Amino acid sequence: MTAVYARLHDTTVREEFERYCQSRVDVQGRLLGFDPEASTADAEWLKHNLGRAADTLPNGYCGRPPQQDCPRLGDLCAQGRGLSQRHHLLRGGLQLLQRGGGGAHRQRHPRPVQSVSGTAELLGVACPSATTCYAVGIDSSGSAGVVATISSQVAQAPQTISFTSSPPANPTVGGGYTASATGRASGNPEVFSADASSTSGACTVSATGAVTFTGVGTCVIDANQAGNANFTAPDQVQQTLSIAQAPTTTVLTQSPSSSSFGQPVTLTATVSATPGAGTPTGTVTFTDGTTTLGTVPLNANGQASLTTELGAGPHTVVATYSGAPNFAPSASSAQGSTLTVGCTQTITGNHPGSIVVSSGSTCLVNANVTGSVVVQPGAALDVEGSTVSGSISAQGPSALRVCAIYLGGSLSSTGAKGFVLIGGDGDDNCAPNTIAGSLVLRNNTGSLEAIATP
Repeated sequence: MTAVYARLHDTTVREEFERYCQSRVDVQGRLLGFDPEASTADAEWLKHNLGRAADTLPNGYCGRPPQQDCPRLGDLCAQGRGLSQRHHLLRGGLQLLQRGGGGAHRQRHPRPVQSVSGTAELLGVACPSATTCYAVGIDSSGSAGVVATISSQVAQAPQTISFTSSPPANPTVGGGYTASATGRASGNPEVFSADASSTSGACTVSATGAVTFTGVGTCVIDANQAGNANFTAPDQVQQTLSIAQAPTTTVLTQSPSSSSFGQPVTLTATVSATPGAGTPTGTVTFTDGTTTLGTVPLNANGQASLTTELGAGPHTVVATYSGAPNFAPSASSAQGSTLTVGCTQTITGNHPGSIVVSSGSTCLVNANVTGSVVVQPGAALDVEGSTVSGSISAQGPSALRVCAIYLGGSLSSTGAKGFVLIGGDGDDNCAPNTIAGSLVLRNNTGSLEAIATP
């Protein structure tokens, strides 16, 4: 009879509980939704019964303070302070456990747990939160209910992160790319950085993956992702790149574009690098064939200029950039650097008598002059591979070049404003001379080089 009464009482209490839930209102007086037929209704009823925390007596219920902790299942049952109820009282809750809804986790095969009666059959486990679960069971006497409150900590799930971007095959200074990676379920963004093992100054890496190659060396890119309450932070992944020198280009120009002997020529080399690499530093060496004309450092604009005088005829001038730590060497094209220095007049073959050069420039190329040659102030003379029976005298010439000749008399140059070259050792494309008379050089203010007669 007591059992029947208990079932009728449970039914009555459940009906009253459902009517109460259907009549609940919010702070604005609106009814809160509750469907007695919904699957969540059983969960609400189970929660209500667990909250009552009443001990079962043969003739009904006697409310007692709820047991808040249970260090050991044995102590719980031995002291009689467990939160147990009749099995039929938890029927709705156990049905919910058997359906696997409402956050419950059902034990597939009941296992014995220690109790005052020896063993208790574990019917299921309900976990209303991530940190608390309730063990529901029935002991050997037939009493069913919440056997214990279990405090638990669900372990975080692992996650991984991997790069989805491929770096350039041959990275150079001034270049860059955007790194990307994919993490997993934590939902936190992937964060990138330059690893401490990178060569100092080799690269910069933003948190969003923008990578800039700023110097020669090794660039190591780190990718990380933070974890959260449910997922651990993944192991860091890396990409390693070797950054090479930025390619450069050297372009040579001359001013004026065409020149006459005795007229200075300015050679300018402009060195540029790939966009983003910056302005090259270092030096440029200018050569005329095998002859070195000079070496000049680059300025802040990446340019180097040299003013020089060239002998009459064609010249293959090349500008060669030395390179620098972050910039590769380069040279101008020899095919595009052929300069021809002309003369106002050119004399070849036999020429009887003397020659007076009063203005402009005169070139004697493989000539045979039976007299002397006189150069007046401001004029220029270039003699090469020729024979002059008399003397050569220059007063204030703009330039004087005498190479590989036979001179029957003396050679003198006084007050020259430009370069004076008398013979040479081969570095200026000027072979030695044979001079029968004396060599006199006075007050020449330009560059001067003279090699003794063999």
